[in-house]
Amino acid sequence: KGEGRWGKANAWRRIPTTPEMDALVDADRVEYLLKARDEARRTKRFDRADALLEEARDSPDGDVRIKVHDESRTWRIWTVE
Repeated sequence: KGEGRWGKANAWRRIPTTPEMDALVDADRVEYLLKARDEARRTKRFDRADALLEEARDSPDGDVRIKVHDESRTWRIWTVE
């Protein structure tokens, strides 16, 4: 059976914002969580994938979150309104 769309996924890429905003997040941790989420999704452990996504979204300090765009494999810091 083929690997489907999980076979050759592009690497996750951060979209930079301001230096002050970017300093609020540990980029290595976000990358780790998103890669772990990819693996959970690939193995159909969707509850685990959802939990990892929430952990990544809530990882910055302050009143900001991570916004993840799966189709373009990008993420950035987003201000909570």
